[in-house]
Amino acid sequence: MAVIIELEDVKINYEGETLPSINLRVEEGEIVAIETERDLYDRALNDFFVCENLDFSGNANIFGINLSKTDNLSIQEIRKNLSLISLAYPLVSNLKLIENVYLTYLFHSDEPEKKIFEKAYRIIDSLGIANKFNLNPAFLTNFEKKLALLARTFMVNYKVLILSRFFSDLDDSKKQFLVDKILEQKKLNDKIAVIIIERNIKLLPMIDFDKIIKV
Repeated sequence: MAVIIELEDVKINYEGETLPSINLRVEEGEIVAIETERDLYDRALNDFFVCENLDFSGNANIFGINLSKTDNLSIQEIRKNLSLISLAYPLVSNLKLIENVYLTYLFHSDEPEKKIFEKAYRIIDSLGIANKFNLNPAFLTNFEKKLALLARTFMVNYKVLILSRFFSDLDDSKKQFLVDKILEQKKLNDKIAVIIIERNIKLLPMIDFDKIIKV
């Protein structure tokens, strides 16, 4: 399988600190865990993967793009194929749930809005939140917000899904529900790679990780 992410002795500089050295190789279809020690490390990894902060040393490639030599086009290419799912990147507060799910896709699609709306509704229905489609995020629980973020991601055929601190505040049944929905998405395209950033990976025993690293 093709290598999608390769980090070799990468040290990210973030908010005046330098993270420990990271070595990571992610291939198509893999499920990978990154176990972190601090909130700062979570934020640094989030901003690094979406190319918001590329102050680092070492060798880093995503989709064959050298992160030391990026430009606007190459960054757009990475963001087009990689979805970061985290409450740190929240829903838009003045948009209804279903608008949060489909508007980003609408801006980049030639499909009629009605068809895109119907697709978004089918997705939120499969996630059990269709009855909340007309509500703003302020009226949703944290779990419902996470489902909406997942629905927004499922609108697009991403190559990499990164779930950052997505499971840590949930009970086992809600964790299992999210994991099942993510694995269902992977069945539609077994080349999708999933990266899970959490403080304690042992709290996700239902996932058979291909590899685990610690930062």
